[in-house]
Amino acid sequence: MLTQNTFILQSNCATLDQIIDHFECCTFSPPLIHIVSINDYSKKLILFSHRYELWIGDKLIGLIAVYENSPPEAYIPIVCVIDDYKGLGYGSKLLNYSLCEIERKGFKKVCLEVYNDNSIAFNMYLRYNFMPELVNDNKTLMCKYYDN
Repeated sequence: MLTQNTFILQSNCATLDQIIDHFECCTFSPPLIHIVSINDYSKKLILFSHRYELWIGDKLIGLIAVYENSPPEAYIPIVCVIDDYKGLGYGSKLLNYSLCEIERKGFKKVCLEVYNDNSIAFNMYLRYNFMPELVNDNKTLMCKYYDN
């Protein structure tokens, strides 16, 4: 297990290759490669999302992508921390940073989807005041509202 290291929170710094490498170090359920082309999806995130990133040295540890193109609503398509750094609080630090930035930008609502069998992520989002809004067979749409 790795200990807490000095980290840096940044936006939109990762290159395409760094994002692809990052995804390859993350475990997704279901596997991301079964849902999208990692290369194409990474390109889409570079072009169309605002990316909040957590770095340790020159390694991208955590990534949250946000589509901010439909104010006053934002959408988070992906939240991920590489496997070796899970459980150390980096995901919470990155999510808190991202949500503060989304609120600072004046968004009134931010939503994301979580797989119903991912209780760790579901409970983390509840702690950040995301509320379930729409449930289907395998995913739940969760949204957080701001009073700004």
